[in-house]
Amino acid sequence: MSQRNYIWMLGWKLLLLPASADACSMCVTASADKILPPVETWALWLTILFLLISLIGSITGERLSGIPSFLRAFIVISVLLLAGAGFLGIWFMVVLALPLMIFCAGVLRTHLRSQERRFHVLKVSLAFVVIAVFIGLGGLTAHVHLTRTPAEYAIKWAHTAPGRLTMEALKGEGRSALPQFRRIAAEIEPRRSGVASDVIARYGDPERDVPLLIDVLRRDGGESLASRDIEAALTRLTGLTLPPGSNYVQWSNAWKKSGNPFKLEESLPDTRSPGPVGLK
Repeated sequence: MSQRNYIWMLGWKLLLLPASADACSMCVTASADKILPPVETWALWLTILFLLISLIGSITGERLSGIPSFLRAFIVISVLLLAGAGFLGIWFMVVLALPLMIFCAGVLRTHLRSQERRFHVLKVSLAFVVIAVFIGLGGLTAHVHLTRTPAEYAIKWAHTAPGRLTMEALKGEGRSALPQFRRIAAEIEPRRSGVASDVIARYGDPERDVPLLIDVLRRDGGESLASRDIEAALTRLTGLTLPPGSNYVQWSNAWKKSGNPFKLEESLPDTRSPGPVGLK
C-alpha cells in the first residue's frame, strides 16, 4: 500500500470513529487543561493568530515562514477540528503554536541578518503580536496554576474521567477537604454529586450541611441515581430515616419536625467564593 493511500485510509478511519469517542475527546481536553490552563483560551487565540497571519500573507503576497496560504490554513484548521472532535480533543489545536513560532523565528532571523537592515514593518509587527499573545497566555496559565483549587477543576470537568479522579483524590484528604466538597456540592450538576455527598455525610455539620444537601436534592428532582447518595448522606447527617425516593420537601419537613426549623432559601450556606469559578 502506498503512503498516500495509507494516509487517506487513516483519515477516513478517524472521521468514522463512533460517537462515543466524543467522551474520549473531552477527557483529553480535561487532561490538557490540567497542564496548560485555560486550554480553550490557548486554542482560540492560536487559531485566530494562525488564520489572521495567513490571511494577511495571502492579501499582501508576502512569504511568511511556517505559515501557509489562507486556503491551506483553513483546511488545516478544519482537519484539526475534525481530529479534535473525534478523539484528540481541543488540545490538538495547540500544535498551531509550532508554525507560529517558526514564523517569529524566521522574521527575527531575516531582520537580524539583513545586509540592508530594512525594517519589514508588517512582518516584525505580526511577530511581536504573536510574542505578546504568547507571553499573555503564559502569564494566564501561571495565574491559573497558582490560584485554581482542585474543587474548581472538578466542577469544570465533572463530566470527564480527570474531573472524577480529581474528586476521588480530594476525597483522600479527609476532613480538610470538606470546604471544597461543600463548594462542589453547591455548584456541580446534582447527578454528579455522589462523592461530595459522601464526604459531607462523613465530616459535615448537620446544622450547616443538611440545608445544602436538601438543596442539592431539590435541584436533582430525584431524576438521577445520585439522589440515592444524597438521601443516604441526609440519613447519616440527620439520623432520620425516610422512605426511599423521598423528595426535598419531605426531607425539609422531617428536618423541621426534628427541632431544626429553617427556611431553605435563607439557610443554605454560602459555599461560593466571590467572583467566578477560577480561570478556565
